[in-house]
Amino acid sequence: MPNAENEKLARRVIEDVWNEKQRDLIDDLFSEDYRGHGFGSEDGDLQAYKDYFDMITTAFPDVEFEIGLIFSDEEMVATSWKVTGTHEGELMGIEPTGNTSSVTGLSIDRIAGGKVVESWMNFDSLKMMQNIGAVPEMVPADD
Repeated sequence: MPNAENEKLARRVIEDVWNEKQRDLIDDLFSEDYRGHGFGSEDGDLQAYKDYFDMITTAFPDVEFEIGLIFSDEEMVATSWKVTGTHEGELMGIEPTGNTSSVTGLSIDRIAGGKVVESWMNFDSLKMMQNIGAVPEMVPADD
């Protein structure tokens, strides 16, 4: 059965934390024992999530997520999204290019006690790097 409260929490993470840049809400919405996967390190804690937030919002100050589909059950929420932002700050040593990037991704959050306790995130990072000009676009080989 879908869980409306868990879906509401997943929406708050995207809409309030990321789109409204309310970093201080991370402590309210995430467990102190949070574990994250796929956002810069294979296995990160709450501080690693905050560091990732800082890196992305510095590199793309206008970053904005558009929520697609949300599916949930008693403890898991899967959210598809599209993220768009302009590369106006340094990103992992890459100087700002002013290019806009728009890519799709998926987050899966495990929720317990009204907080996100674990999450998995995957997005088209190659396309993001191509969009900002850090990696050349792939072109088909001539036959």
